Amino acid sequence: MAQIKIELSAPPADGMDIKFKAPCDCTAVTGILAVYPEGSQEFTFRDAHGNNLAGIGDLFSSGAYVKAILDINRGYAYIQNADNNGYLSKKFEDSRYSPIVKVTTANISVTPDMMGKTLLLNSSGTDFVCTISKEFHDSVPVGFEVAFIFWTANSARIAFTGGLNAATPGIGAKTDPVLALPERYTMIAAKKCTTASWLVTGNVEVV
Repeated sequence: MAQIKIELSAPPADGMDIKFKAPCDCTAVTGILAVYPEGSQEFTFRDAHGNNLAGIGDLFSSGAYVKAILDINRGYAYIQNADNNGYLSKKFEDSRYSPIVKVTTANISVTPDMMGKTLLLNSSGTDFVCTISKEFHDSVPVGFEVAFIFWTANSARIAFTGGLNAATPGIGAKTDPVLALPERYTMIAAKKCTTASWLVTGNVEVV
């Protein structure tokens, strides 16, 4: 099993971003070996669906930037260079963008494959409720982030369930809040910041 060695000045943190250049031959590369003064830790590559990756040689051209989020507990490195379905993009050079995913179903649950995406809530007359559940929370690493846009709809809300804590600017931290986007063309982002809490940025109201 080939690994890409990355030297760090301190032990890696859960949810930490790692960015590196693909080597000229990485067909058999299956993960990262993070080396730091106190020791080392291995991380195997996963896509946004949690699927194991046998190698990244056919996915990135030589010298392309590859970005991953580290899951310390599972020993996974989630590749962030992904297409609209959450799978790896062929020869994709960087990941500094958030794919737009149009949502027309009124009640949806946020899922791991939505990592790094922007959900466009777009269905006239629809009352959207997007749920972030405890089961989902436990399945994704610290650092998971998803954005929401109240586009064409009657209303849009984000509901946390299962005893999750979510903090918002000006409101503070609450358990299982239901947050409403107050008007059309509002955009917010939700990010898992610790193993027990989320931060929601943007203009929201507690319902």
